[in-house]
Amino acid sequence: RAVSGSWYPTAWKQQASTDRLNQCMRWDRQTARPKYPLQQRARMLRSSTSFSSADQVALLDLLDNAQRHAPDNYVRVLRQMGVDLVYGPATISLPNVAAPAEAIGTDARCWRLDNPQPRAWIVHAATFLEPLTTYDRSELRRRTHDVLMPNNRPRDLNEQVVIEATPTPRTPPAVESGSSRVGRDVCRVRSVRGARKRIDAQLANPGWLVVNDNFAPGWMAVIRSRERTWHTAVLRANRVMQAIALPAGTHEVTLVYRPPLIAWGLCISCVSVLVLAATALVAKRTTPAAMR
Repeated sequence: RAVSGSWYPTAWKQQASTDRLNQCMRWDRQTARPKYPLQQRARMLRSSTSFSSADQVALLDLLDNAQRHAPDNYVRVLRQMGVDLVYGPATISLPNVAAPAEAIGTDARCWRLDNPQPRAWIVHAATFLEPLTTYDRSELRRRTHDVLMPNNRPRDLNEQVVIEATPTPRTPPAVESGSSRVGRDVCRVRSVRGARKRIDAQLANPGWLVVNDNFAPGWMAVIRSRERTWHTAVLRANRVMQAIALPAGTHEVTLVYRPPLIAWGLCISCVSVLVLAATALVAKRTTPAAMR
């Protein structure tokens, strides 16, 4: 993933050019600005467009605040989100990060973060919160801060997952961090193709598969093990991630996205077609013979 700001070379403010449009396109591609399609198909944490969910905006507010007041926490949260590359103006500072890995012209730099959170992992300790029922920006910002930075310190997402849902009888029992019940787990992302992801998971004890992708209503998981195959819901985890409850054992997990209203849309379309067909048939039968 990458983080991009809104900047252009400072020299452009003093020098005009008839080739500015091409220069802008090259600059945007070189700095991985996510407003345009990129050949490298990078997953972006920050977007230059206005199409961002309220949860994403709350996360960006948290990052902006941390960058201004607690740069160390800013870098830690970036790692939490799986960020491995940071694109930004040459003037910014990232504490405890090596010198820029790459220079882009004279105004931008590319930093590489070590040990970012992987795409998916297994967690056994869980905390449950009631889902929010509001999109109020202040409430979203408060919940995002409480989940990702309790007591103003980034949460260790490898030790604990925060689930925003009501526990059910099938929910894996909570396990304290460092408990002897937490054995050696294996998690590997096999493939990601659009709205379908396939992940192999092996758990010594019941736990949670956490996927570092944006949560949205409509995600479902199909779990295949040696004994059976079943469907289960994908829950909101760590505010902007996904989580699936898994029993102990070896599993193949397939995540599929199905828009929540697609069934209603299909029903309405089918009814509309039937109404039009019936109207045309009635009109044909009632048309006088002289008019045919």
